Amino acid sequence: LHFQGGGFCISQADWFMYYAVYTKLARLARAIVASVYLRSELEMPQTPFLTLDMVDKFLSLGLPIGSTKDGPITCPMGPNAPPLSGLDLPPILYCVAEKDLFIDRNMEFYEALKKAGKDVELFVSHNMTHSFYLNKMAVDHDPETKAQTNKLFEGIVEFIRKH
Repeated sequence: LHFQGGGFCISQADWFMYYAVYTKLARLARAIVASVYLRSELEMPQTPFLTLDMVDKFLSLGLPIGSTKDGPITCPMGPNAPPLSGLDLPPILYCVAEKDLFIDRNMEFYEALKKAGKDVELFVSHNMTHSFYLNKMAVDHDPETKAQTNKLFEGIVEFIRKH
């Protein structure tokens, strides 16, 4: 299951970029891939560049009214969330991009999962940014992005086969 957060405030789960990536992944892994469709409530931003301010705005738009980015929905390792140790979770492949704006929070959650004794494997896409594998032009024309995307898919397929 792939759950996308704030990004769907400016895109939709049925856009071609998601379809192309997830159908390829489904074929490679021989698995069902679900991309959750969420209602969009934001006009397209004026700038094409993702900034921390935009990240915070997208995050706030993806949360229930009255929630904050430090609440249990977006900060499941925080003091307002139930203890991770009490959750019965399946094995987790936790994929991060080394140059993602979310890397610090992503790694904080990964460490919390480990500390809670969860079966979690870390997969790092080196020198890549957030959702790099969705950038079809880069995947098709940049050798590094293509190689990292292939490694990501291989890692996901290997994890699925192992579990």
